[in-house]
Amino acid sequence: MFLCLFYQIQFLFMVALQKEQLTEDLGPLIEPDAVPFSFDAIGWKFCVSIILISILVLLVLQVVKYRKNSYRREVIKKLNNFDRLESFLKNNEVVNFSNYLLKRTAIQVYGREKVASLYGLEWLNFLDSKSKYTTFYTCVLVFDKSSYGTGEIDKKERAKIVDLTVKWINTHA
Repeated sequence: MFLCLFYQIQFLFMVALQKEQLTEDLGPLIEPDAVPFSFDAIGWKFCVSIILISILVLLVLQVVKYRKNSYRREVIKKLNNFDRLESFLKNNEVVNFSNYLLKRTAIQVYGREKVASLYGLEWLNFLDSKSKYTTFYTCVLVFDKSSYGTGEIDKKERAKIVDLTVKWINTHA
């Protein structure tokens, strides 16, 4: 058993000596010269062109989106201008104008056939179905007061309607 262990150690020692002799015979490692870095390769031109095309496509998409949503900005601007005439207008008039802008915007986006015949609770449910961020159905009484002149609307109700109108115009699908 000891003899077997002795032969194994001797064998490992000889293998190590042979490896050392082989590496000495080969000499030192010869490393190639460093490859110079430059942007002249075709891959760089391809990458830059892909990046530029991507930027151009994103810019075009942003311009299209901006133009597509121009009606939203116009309606909100009209509503804000109308709402600023606070001292000259009754709250009922502002709520009626908000309703008018909502109806006009909905007709423009969803079509006259679908929107024009809607009124009352059905109209408010339609508005709520097109935006998940508004709750017009809670304002049925305010719209009824303004439409039929059955009561005066206070500033708090008016502000809520204007805020909901702006929110709907910004977020409708």
